[in-house]
Amino acid sequence: MSKEKADSQDHRSFSNWCKQFKAFYLRSIHEFLNSWSLIFIALGFAPFMYLVYNASLGSAPPTMKAGLSIGIGIFGSMIVCLYVFGNQLIIDLEDQRYETYRSMPMMPTADLAGRLSAGITISSVAFLTTVFIGLVTGASYSVRGLNSIPVIIAAFAFSCVLWMIVSIPMVMTASNERYAELLTTITAVIATLITGNNGVMPEAAMVSENLLNIIPNSLSTRVLSYHLIEGGAYTEAGLVPPAMPSGIESLGLLTVYGVVSALAGVMLVRKLHNKKVLPK
Repeated sequence: MSKEKADSQDHRSFSNWCKQFKAFYLRSIHEFLNSWSLIFIALGFAPFMYLVYNASLGSAPPTMKAGLSIGIGIFGSMIVCLYVFGNQLIIDLEDQRYETYRSMPMMPTADLAGRLSAGITISSVAFLTTVFIGLVTGASYSVRGLNSIPVIIAAFAFSCVLWMIVSIPMVMTASNERYAELLTTITAVIATLITGNNGVMPEAAMVSENLLNIIPNSLSTRVLSYHLIEGGAYTEAGLVPPAMPSGIESLGLLTVYGVVSALAGVMLVRKLHNKKVLPK
């Protein structure tokens, strides 16, 4: 095979991958926007939960409100990653769309990447909605600097990838859509509660405070809090102890979580494309 022909085939393969990625991304966004129930759960649940907590805080410091909105905002993103992502996947399984995909030259990585990107997009909106409600109700945010922006984006994205991948085996083993929805929702709620609203209320955590800078959901929340709340105000915000995850090793750990999860996700989605995996 000539080098020119090989290059042409590689170009077509990449072009097809991009087209499939775009198709899965747009379909996921379209299905979300066409479901009022998914929109309400993704964009309404976390802000409502924040308002309930905020009402109980009374005249709490603005930094504490900021930390709370970030923690519950991450909960909102987890709901999207687990519930919304899982809901769309199990509907595809129940409608036997993967039976159709197996008869087509589909690329599992394009499928997964498109779904993950859509999930991160929706999760970002869910998170920012809660943060905006926090701002309106008196929360005070302060980005540490321009260098914080890529850290915030990376920490958030890696966290989202992990939780979306976690939902895949849940969906694959669920007997139906309703059971999958229950399982994914409970997972988000339990993970949030045992870590003290994702690490922003350490005194309420059901695990050792030292684990809050290791467990994925609390670690990502505390990394975001470190970069979004004014330095030196962490005690006032109720975030310490333990010490805030300020080092590069914290982002490195989140990167490991995200990359390992993505690799596991590729294997799981390839299984969906190559084998008969349907709800019982």
